[in-house]
Amino acid sequence: MKVVCPYCGKKLDMDLVIDDADWKAIIALSGSLKEYSSLVFAYLELFGLAPLSRNKKRVRVILEEVKRLFDAESFRYRKVDYRISRQGIAEALNIMIHRHFPDRIDNHNYLKKIMIGISEREMAAQSKRDEASLRDREERLRRGEHLSEEDMQRNRDRARALARGIFTGGEHEED
Repeated sequence: MKVVCPYCGKKLDMDLVIDDADWKAIIALSGSLKEYSSLVFAYLELFGLAPLSRNKKRVRVILEEVKRLFDAESFRYRKVDYRISRQGIAEALNIMIHRHFPDRIDNHNYLKKIMIGISEREMAAQSKRDEASLRDREERLRRGEHLSEEDMQRNRDRARALARGIFTGGEHEED
């Protein structure tokens, strides 16, 4: 069975494609990215990898890197770790594909710079939500209301993490 490559227009033999490990990985990765696959493939075009048949190994590597980014919802740039939501990653990809680059891009550094701003914005918003939630709980306690079961469980989890940190030399996980 022959299919036409949507990027270069070359006819490909699907039997050969299916037997190739890189193509199998590319097909599997594109399916696993679900609603973000169109953004990811548009981002992939910025690397100037057409025709795909000649650059399939590089395509596979980039797709794997982007998939890891979505799975981890975090990234590292200049020895600093950042948390970012899937929606934030999608927003950064969308910004990237709507920029006009005179040449092809070679790595993810520009994407990471965009994601830093989005990550910081998300962290600030989360901090505000956490602070508002804390004030709400404090106000309920002042009024004499009891803690909800969820609040009590959260407090128990924090106490366990703190105790674990004390007994393991200060290394404990925080929310």
